[in-house]
Amino acid sequence: MHIFSGTSYKTIIKQAVEDKKAVVGAAAFSFQGLAAACGVQKTYLSRVLNGAGHLNSDQLFLGLSYLGLSRDESGYVMLLHEWERSSVPARRKVLEEELRQARLANTKTEKHLETDVSLNDKTDSTAYYLNVNAQLVHMFLTIPQYAEAPTTITEALGISDAAMTGILRLLSQLGIITYKGSRIVVLRDSLHLPKDAPLTTPYRTMMRLKALERLQNDAPHEPYAYSLFFSADEDARAAIQGLFFEFLKKAEKIIRPATCERVYQMQFDLIDWSKN
Repeated sequence: MHIFSGTSYKTIIKQAVEDKKAVVGAAAFSFQGLAAACGVQKTYLSRVLNGAGHLNSDQLFLGLSYLGLSRDESGYVMLLHEWERSSVPARRKVLEEELRQARLANTKTEKHLETDVSLNDKTDSTAYYLNVNAQLVHMFLTIPQYAEAPTTITEALGISDAAMTGILRLLSQLGIITYKGSRIVVLRDSLHLPKDAPLTTPYRTMMRLKALERLQNDAPHEPYAYSLFFSADEDARAAIQGLFFEFLKKAEKIIRPATCERVYQMQFDLIDWSKN
């Protein structure tokens, strides 16, 4: 479960218990154990989680410790708890803004991945992030056969030898690659451009255009692509975004130990067409 997509502390607690049980087993983790951690009877906890009354702040704190939530996750659930219990409109409005800010802070992809730091602090970062071919060459060089014969990348990408030479020079200047004899060694294989970086908007545009180019020119290979329009509410959108983050975490665990053999592109768009 993605905690920050939750809109009720009770729902989050119930789902967190089920998630823990699925991982460690019901014998090691249960609602009975949660009740004991909170210092309440299981019957009382059940009534609360099903809508009758609330846990107090101390009970919730103890319960969140039992659930093993992170500091940020626990802080978010505690905020939800305050918001749900408050009956003062002005205070609820303040808490709603704090909740919105907490959700926004956790929509940054780097919060959910173990990627390397951004090149945003580098003078020449623009030349990297706004050159899709530079990023593709970077990934091709993580594959041994291309690292040993980088000129073969020009054929795969359809770029000139001069363009390839310039890209290799850029990657070397940025500390992304180095040379060991005639072989290229990649020093930084996972980079991420933060959501709030100045280059993010043009970077996204370039990546989408490159994906469209590949989709149009690679029909014989049947690349996988999926797109749809749908109507729902804000809770559903937040839940779907949470699923994206969970997927990215799982994908990263698959990608990191995998043998580097081919270069792929993956991207998600979750766009609200209803906003002006």
